[in-house]
Amino acid sequence: MGDPNDSNAFESASNNVIVDFTSAKLRKLLGEYHDKGWLDAASQVEVALAAYESGKASVKWHNGLPYIKYIVEKQQ
Repeated sequence: MGDPNDSNAFESASNNVIVDFTSAKLRKLLGEYHDKGWLDAASQVEVALAAYESGKASVKWHNGLPYIKYIVEKQQ
């Protein structure tokens, strides 16, 4: 789910559940785009969500839209 030190995560003090707001928002966008028939956009969000949740990308938000930065490991 991205960087564990990410400010997009919130830990509830009462039951120690971590909510990743970036994942939640990406899932919401995915559903909205799919419902509107914007299948290309939905597909791109789905790819970005998978990359973010696997730690292969980070997400920054600007004006309510996600900007994806893929993490490239340096080869030795």
